[in-house]
Amino acid sequence: MKTIVTIFILICLQLKLTGQIPSEKIIIGEKITISSEILNKDRQILIHFPQDYEYPAKKFPVLYVLDGEFFFYQAIGAVQFLSECSYIIIPFRK
Repeated sequence: MKTIVTIFILICLQLKLTGQIPSEKIIIGEKITISSEILNKDRQILIHFPQDYEYPAKKFPVLYVLDGEFFFYQAIGAVQFLSECSYIIIPFRK
């Protein structure tokens, strides 16, 4: 009985390992390194370019995100969502 269970588990594991879909890389930005003479350190900058960026005549607003290593993906998601909206979002306070 142990042999049958072991063979069944091995077959299930084989199916699980071979049934995965090959993944594609999702590239949402670039990482560049600049050297700071004042701090004597290298700093990394994360940059996300809009989809229409290859058109040099078009101007784009710039969003600077402090703590970009933590909020880079959230900022990109928010910008993409708001740029695709067909309505205006107006925040208000009580």
